[in-house]
Amino acid sequence: MKKNNFWLFSLVCLIIVCVASKFFVVVRVALGINAVIVLAQTIHEFVMFRRNHNE
Repeated sequence: MKKNNFWLFSLVCLIIVCVASKFFVVVRVALGINAVIVLAQTIHEFVMFRRNHNE
């Protein structure tokens, strides 16, 4: 009985680790995409500002 509980516990831990790692990958990808969008918007605004300033 003790051994079965240990295996069940190990399996649950493994599943939790898998789910957590997938979740972290999704979060990192989302943050990366968000950072790229913010960077693109900032560059675009800077370019537009320079263009308006020169005219």
